[in-house]
Amino acid sequence: MSKALRLMKKHYLPFILVLLLPVFINSCSLTHYNRLSTHYDQVKKEKRIKLKMVFFRAEERYTSFISSEKDFFKTISSTGKISYEVYDQLNLNTNSYPLSDTIFLIIDKRAYPVKVNFQKIEVFRNTQTKSSEIMKADSTSVSFISGIQENEYKHIQFHYGLNQQEINAFENAKTAAFRYYANPETYTLKLSGQTLHKLKKFFAIQ
Repeated sequence: MSKALRLMKKHYLPFILVLLLPVFINSCSLTHYNRLSTHYDQVKKEKRIKLKMVFFRAEERYTSFISSEKDFFKTISSTGKISYEVYDQLNLNTNSYPLSDTIFLIIDKRAYPVKVNFQKIEVFRNTQTKSSEIMKADSTSVSFISGIQENEYKHIQFHYGLNQQEINAFENAKTAAFRYYANPETYTLKLSGQTLHKLKKFFAIQ
């Protein structure tokens, strides 16, 4: 390796890494995270296990999808009875079309249709103020409100149960995703390998 090439790598490689770091961080922030928690409910005498997933993007680009939050909820009663529910929340642009009442669990390329129970559809408004600064004659700056930006989004809450066939499919899955239809759009939320592993752990807890 020539001396000039060694100098180029020494000086320019850190600069390239600094440029790529924000891209890496941004791409990670667009994926989803998960959190698993367990506690015993003294009132109902049951064990409650919850796995929370949050998605900040769908596989499809340029859709009305904003984000999704899912709570996989498992209860084990004092008699050993086990039940599974999924509490789902979708945030969409207000111009999105009505969501179908059937979603699909896509597990190892096989689709499992699930009827959902809609609970609530609301429109929320998020207001943000924009500020600017002006320089005074004495070289100090003063901030002032230059405008107000309002963003609206549609918030949809619903839930559905999981049957044994779907649970077995998840437990043996290599890949898994959720598909929503709001014709003509679709929103596909794919589980990462880490999240799928955490979901299998959720089902295995006794």
